[in-house]
Amino acid sequence: MKNFKAFSFLHSAGSDTLFPRIVFVSTAKETWDTLKEEFQGSVRTKAIHILYLRRDFANLRKKDSESIKDFVSKIMKMVNHMMIYGEIFKDKGVEEIILINLPEKFDSKITSMKNQDIYLCLL
Repeated sequence: MKNFKAFSFLHSAGSDTLFPRIVFVSTAKETWDTLKEEFQGSVRTKAIHILYLRRDFANLRKKDSESIKDFVSKIMKMVNHMMIYGEIFKDKGVEEIILINLPEKFDSKITSMKNQDIYLCLL
């Protein structure tokens, strides 16, 4: 009974584009594994994906036309993607990317924060 409920839920929750991928599986476990493989990829695929995300994260720079709010949103979106793939983050790494990219007018505030050991709380 549980298998049928889970199986029905997985089939009904999916979109029309997912249905052809799971139409021929017969259990909830097989359906879940098929969807997991489809969206998460193999271990090797995940490792490559994390590698690309790490590179992109390390190279992140704020564009002159970009607001700080948009830049922080972009960083947090990337951090969330990396966490989905199993990456563990320390707040300081995220904080440094943000602080490095703030305009020069914030330098005195950044120095003050560092001198007082005040850290941003992002995650």
